Amino acid sequence: MLNRDKVVLMSQLAMAEKNEEEDLKLYKYYKADYIRYNLIRTVLNVTLAYILLVFLILLYKIEDLIARLADFEFAGIGKSILKGYILVLIVYLVIGFVYYANKYNKSKKNIVRYYKKLRQLSMFYNDEKKQGV
Repeated sequence: MLNRDKVVLMSQLAMAEKNEEEDLKLYKYYKADYIRYNLIRTVLNVTLAYILLVFLILLYKIEDLIARLADFEFAGIGKSILKGYILVLIVYLVIGFVYYANKYNKSKKNIVRYYKKLRQLSMFYNDEKKQGV
């Protein structure tokens, strides 16, 4: 027998599965593992972007660099590049940590609602079994 509440609940679950597919995948991770995994990806991406940026700046100023090659203090330049990298990396790691922690928390709330609806659906089926339908 069709129960209107059960049909509405099943439609809500189907829509939730479709719209919150990423949340369902994300919920397989522990919060710390999810954040750690994404921060490692952030470090790799920031490192690659910073290397490309330094390379582009060097290409842009190649003419001046060649002209003053003898006057350069390579250790000082290396230290300033490293300081810039560490500063940019720290900023991105802090932003990434806050972003991924919030994303996980929002996802967890959606998943809790989803499982609550699943429990309600399970109760509908249990009630039907008890009634012998």
